[in-house]
Amino acid sequence: MTAIVKHRKRSPYTIQLLAAVSAAVIAGGGSAIHATDVTANWDGTTNNWSSASDWSTNPNYPNNGTPSGVDYNVVLGAGGAGPYILTLDSSAGSSGIVNVNSLTIDNANATLDQTSGTLDLTQQPGDTAGGAVNVQAGTYDLDGGTLADATLTVGTSGNFTDANGTLQNVTLGSDLTISGSGNTYIANTIANSVGLNFNGYTVNVTGSGYLYYQDANNSTTSQYVGDSINGNVNLIGNNSAIYGGRGGLTINSGATIIASSGGNNAINGYAGVTNGGTISATNGTNLYIDPSTFANSGTVEAAGASTLNFSGSWSNQGTIAAGAGDTVNFGSTFTAADVGLQSSGLGGTFTPNGATVNITGTLDNTGNTLTFSSATGVWNLAGTIENGTLIADNQVSGASYLNISNSTLQNVTLGSNLALSNTAYIANTVGNSVGLNFNGYTVNVTGSGYLYYQDANNSTTSQY
Repeated sequence: MTAIVKHRKRSPYTIQLLAAVSAAVIAGGGSAIHATDVTANWDGTTNNWSSASDWSTNPNYPNNGTPSGVDYNVVLGAGGAGPYILTLDSSAGSSGIVNVNSLTIDNANATLDQTSGTLDLTQQPGDTAGGAVNVQAGTYDLDGGTLADATLTVGTSGNFTDANGTLQNVTLGSDLTISGSGNTYIANTIANSVGLNFNGYTVNVTGSGYLYYQDANNSTTSQYVGDSINGNVNLIGNNSAIYGGRGGLTINSGATIIASSGGNNAINGYAGVTNGGTISATNGTNLYIDPSTFANSGTVEAAGASTLNFSGSWSNQGTIAAGAGDTVNFGSTFTAADVGLQSSGLGGTFTPNGATVNITGTLDNTGNTLTFSSATGVWNLAGTIENGTLIADNQVSGASYLNISNSTLQNVTLGSNLALSNTAYIANTVGNSVGLNFNGYTVNVTGSGYLYYQDANNSTTSQY
């Protein structure tokens, strides 16, 4: 009696896997030399990434090395009678990390909602593909998880939204528009200090969230790894901002930050922000520059009836510029050299071009002659000028170029007459008892204000 041998029908995934393994063995002269690449297609239902039965690779969901020697190229393409959501969270992968070679979303009905865990696209040596995330149609919603070591490309029919998700060592393959109210966290590593490589492209922040840099900590040195911006950022959404991390943030030469929301935007930071590029406020935007420290060697400018607000510890060795209809508020403590008013030596430049200029902080004029004139235009003092010599009035025409309003002159020597239409507080110090040295000039109180003397207190003697 002849035995009948029944052959089990193999799934397309099994056939694809066997073919790939065979090709690898042949190419390697009898032994596999690298992992085999298998395409994993989602079936268009709403479910979790770890639902193996919804993948063409059933009984396995895509995660490189499962089974051993297999890598995956993931596709959310055709399929589904209507919109569907594929959820990726920390229940998938090993310790919440899923590794794949590539991800393509090419279905207008598809949404990948990553709520937690890490999708890691690190390309392994010998792999034929890897690293690419292409959102050609549909949506990638990075909703609390991490996308790591990927090249991210979003097509004209694709969408990328972020609600407190993280981009770690990601390179852009296209312009990127980030919508939503959550923050987009940018994370670097010890091995790669650039958390987001702009690669010549632009990031448009249309929601109210932050580009929030989170710097890696080197456990050996206990130092944080600073990051940098090497491309263009458009802060379009009201209240959107850039926030630098603990290692400091550098805006590289050639990079641009444009705040154009028409509302409020900000550049903040836990540590220092160094600008070597161009920061612009346009379209009637209030731009607040308020990191722990801010050092400008590039350009900070306002246009279109916008406002620049400097606060925190800041300095300028580059250019600050504005124009008619714009406002510049100089807060915190700064020097004459920071605003281009140094009488000698090096410093930054400030070109107001008819803008409204307000000193809201403290201008430290030590060792300098501070001159306001037709060249500088009229400035408004609503803060403090301390030390040095002050020239505010034209001795020939009598024109005044410094409006003093309920503000303070501390240990200042006059180099011209001074017109007051409001109260000026005169403050001395323990080391210098003369708060205002008239130096032969005259103070003309033209309004209802006071010359209001405020004497320093000697903490040692408790005497004023």
